Amino acid sequence: TYRINGHLAFWVTLFAVLCGCPYWHQDSQSVQFRSFPLEDWLYQYFSEFAFVTILLTTALSVYLYIDSFIGNKILAHGGNSGIPMYDFFMGREL
Repeated sequence: TYRINGHLAFWVTLFAVLCGCPYWHQDSQSVQFRSFPLEDWLYQYFSEFAFVTILLTTALSVYLYIDSFIGNKILAHGGNSGIPMYDFFMGREL
């Protein structure tokens, strides 16, 4: 079976960002939460992260498209039309 886990991943990530990082506080001998220390750093390098993400996902998409022609793969019904551009964006392999 093919399970889509994007919904669960979204909620787990949102929970982690809103709650922050847990750490052990020595004085009170308890677990406490603090905000992520990388906030300013992430805002400062946002455009670089976006550019690298676009490059990485494009390279991964091209690799997976080419790899779907090698071997005996299970192909998606919508991504196996015979039109290369359509198949690339729809995804050939499951």
